[in-house]
Amino acid sequence: MPKNTSADTVIKKQLTELLTIAIAHATFKDAVENLALNIVGNIPNNLPYSIWQLVEHIRN
Repeated sequence: MPKNTSADTVIKKQLTELLTIAIAHATFKDAVENLALNIVGNIPNNLPYSIWQLVEHIRN
């Protein structure tokens, strides 16, 4: 596995801040806090992914 570069460190720090600090958007926690679990797998009309698929993409 390659070593972390300073660029990797900066990107990880920025991503962490974007997901945890309400800068211009809601934090991840706030965005999913009241999400109804019975609909997370539904793919909305005219959209390519469900909320669950998007969250899994972010998590991985």
